[in-house]
Amino acid sequence: MGSLVQPAVILNGGKPGLEAIRDEFREVALAEGIAEPLFFETTEDDPGAGQAAEALATGADLIVVGGGDGTVRLVAEYLVGRGDVELAVLPLGTGNLLARNVGIDPDDVSGAIRTALLGETYRVDALRVELVGPDKSVDSQLSLVAAGVGIDAEVMSNTNSRLKRLIGPGAYVAAGLQRLAGFPKEARVRIDDGAWETVDFRTIVMANAGYIQGGIEFAPGASMSDGVQDVVLYRPRTALGWSIVGVKTLWHKRLRTRLMAHVQMRKISVRPLKPVMAQIDGDPVGKVTTMTTEVVKHALTLRVPRPVDRCAPGGDLLAMLPRGFRKALNSLRS
Repeated sequence: MGSLVQPAVILNGGKPGLEAIRDEFREVALAEGIAEPLFFETTEDDPGAGQAAEALATGADLIVVGGGDGTVRLVAEYLVGRGDVELAVLPLGTGNLLARNVGIDPDDVSGAIRTALLGETYRVDALRVELVGPDKSVDSQLSLVAAGVGIDAEVMSNTNSRLKRLIGPGAYVAAGLQRLAGFPKEARVRIDDGAWETVDFRTIVMANAGYIQGGIEFAPGASMSDGVQDVVLYRPRTALGWSIVGVKTLWHKRLRTRLMAHVQMRKISVRPLKPVMAQIDGDPVGKVTTMTTEVVKHALTLRVPRPVDRCAPGGDLLAMLPRGFRKALNSLRS
């Protein structure tokens, strides 16, 4: 780790306990001989872009983002290709998928602060996502974890926000259970510069990272620094079909089934026959007629925990339970 000129901390202004977080950043920086961090807060009107530009204008060479995956990727847009500026994550959201994939424990705020200021650096890829809407509008966004179309995006879009605050990641499970049964959709798909092919799907996920909450590795062997994305296609119609997918994902990765497929590539375009819901890093982005994702190799320099401080990628299955339940179980264990 080189010497820092100036850390800047961008905090989601809607999160509680921000003053205590600022105080802890100042304490760690002072104890470690690091310049006192500058602080910025996002607003409803400006959820990260303006703060990122302002932080860079100060000459900061470490940008810490305190918020969920959506806030992180908005700020990361400004850091792509900036080898002179590092990105760090203080996970304050519901999913916190980026943090979980690099071994940061979202329940350990103090540990995440120390990682942000003192951790190792890791060059990671990103996905450039191009979205075409039903009105033919075109939008370009960044994905650090995964983008997708189909049932996963429907779940993200329909998960109750109050339930997310109450039980955390388990809210996504509750929403997903309501959408297990259904008929596959059709899409035209093109891999890299190949020919267009027709596939049927319930959901297609383009992954830069391979884990979701609970330590579930949905894209085995996926790496955030290998220059390719892992695309996983799911097509179960019933709860039984999803159960088979679950068995393959959790325990028997070599199990062969037509219900899912996993391939690697640099670029993919998905063109559903009818508009479908899409998501990027867990944030619903509305219906699309085309989604194209392409790898941006070594797009960012990310702060990650030192090996001794790293938790298992994705966390453990207890992460799917409400935080109060987890605390109760941990107290029983001890």
